[in-house]
Amino acid sequence: MQNFELLQATGIRDICIVSYQLHDDARVQELKDVLQKNGFRVRMAGNMDGLMRRYVTYKLSERITNCQRIKRRIRYSLFSAGRMLQGRSRNTLYLLIDQLKTGDGWLHEGVQIQLEKKHLSDRLFFYDVKSDRIMKFEKPVLGYLEFDVSGHCNLRCKGCSHYSNLVKEPVWGNLDRFREHLSRLREVFDHIEVFRLVGGEPFLNPDVGQFAAAVREAFPDATLYVVSNGLLIPHVKGEILDAIRESKAVVYISYYPPTVKMAEKIKERLDEYKVPYTFSKPIRYFQYEVGETAGNGTSNHRHCSFISCHILSDDGRLCLCDPPMVYQKNMSRLNVKREVSEDCWTDLYSVKDGYELLRQLHRQIPFCKYCLTRKKIMFPWQGSYPQELTDDEMGVHRRKKK
Repeated sequence: MQNFELLQATGIRDICIVSYQLHDDARVQELKDVLQKNGFRVRMAGNMDGLMRRYVTYKLSERITNCQRIKRRIRYSLFSAGRMLQGRSRNTLYLLIDQLKTGDGWLHEGVQIQLEKKHLSDRLFFYDVKSDRIMKFEKPVLGYLEFDVSGHCNLRCKGCSHYSNLVKEPVWGNLDRFREHLSRLREVFDHIEVFRLVGGEPFLNPDVGQFAAAVREAFPDATLYVVSNGLLIPHVKGEILDAIRESKAVVYISYYPPTVKMAEKIKERLDEYKVPYTFSKPIRYFQYEVGETAGNGTSNHRHCSFISCHILSDDGRLCLCDPPMVYQKNMSRLNVKREVSEDCWTDLYSVKDGYELLRQLHRQIPFCKYCLTRKKIMFPWQGSYPQELTDDEMGVHRRKKK
């Protein structure tokens, strides 16, 4: 284990491991054994043993989506971690486990907020499973962030969550402003765990390689993804793929039906330039995520499927999730009008530090009332669909909130 001396140098022998998935995880158990062999007294937080685990099992027996099931586990894990943090003395270290699993980022942000309130931030450490090393940061850590490199797309999927199917003209992120925003993010955060460059289709932007290089320069230890449908990759210029490889980015390929047919050509091209890549599970269905009428925003936020999917806009705003940001960006292209206000996001340049920004990203926002992810309204995937979906078309009927 690298940097183990950071823990030993504190002189503190009580340590609390915080992880989203503690039980049945060999790596976490291996870490616990190493710590105990070196004289640390180890406690666990974030697992769901005893009554807490039975209660969660009961709640998970409800008819809910897999994504909602994951989010509930995260919330109960955070609640469990919060109980473990209560009443702890200052002579305890807290070790957050970064396994790049769903929920890690949101849980880590929540724990940082709690520890900052208790003035225990100096006792916080991170363990990166991938590199097997201990990390210590002076400023807080952002769990997840994405940025739209391109607003338009070559697939134009029906019900695209970023409305890219409605964008006819090229819309690209501004590289110079993006670098400025990264510089500001570096002022308030020491590290971003996962950074995703998304779209639209990122490879429609000829500067996508430079965007990846900018992220890597600002946050050397971030896990960086370029999210693509893959269809353009066999024809992408070599220098773009070189830039992505040198940025140590991973091309995350959404496995749409047209992508399946070109999978071998995509692999050959990426292998030729030694660019790391991964394919998602086959995408056969899309979800109708944002409705036309207001529902129960508090309940939607409590069971949100996108609560950890923070997004950065081209003008330097951060939002809890992408629906309000992409809706505001595409309002001129949409017929259905919804209420969206400045309360839905936070100006990156208006916060005093990273902890204030984390608190803003964890609050309920007005746009939550339009969220439909809990209803799991699914429909077959379809490309080349340049139309806006409506509640009537998707069979959505709910009482308008007074």
